[in-house]
Amino acid sequence: MTLVPVKPQPAPTNADPLAVLVQDVRDYLRRQGYRPGQALPAGIIALRLSVESEDVAHALEVLAAEGGVVHRAGPYGPAFYVEDGKSPLQGRDHG
Repeated sequence: MTLVPVKPQPAPTNADPLAVLVQDVRDYLRRQGYRPGQALPAGIIALRLSVESEDVAHALEVLAAEGGVVHRAGPYGPAFYVEDGKSPLQGRDHG
C-alpha cells in the first residue's frame, strides 16, 4: 500500500474540531483503501493529516462507535482495525 500525504482542509470557524477530524480521517481511509481486518496506524494517519496521533485516536474511537472500526488487542498491543466485513468509510459526508 502506498501512503500519500494529504493536506487537511481548513475547518469552518463554527465547526466541531473533532467532527471535522473524524471526517478527515474517514476521507483518508477511503482514499487509502483500508480493507477489513487491516490495522489503522494512528501515528501514520496523524503524520499524513498533520495532526497529533492522540487526536486521530479520538477520531478512530468515534468511528468505532459508529461501526466499521474496532479497538482490539493486536500483536503489538491494543490497536484500531477495520472491522471484519465492514468499512470505516460509510457514514456522514460533509454536507
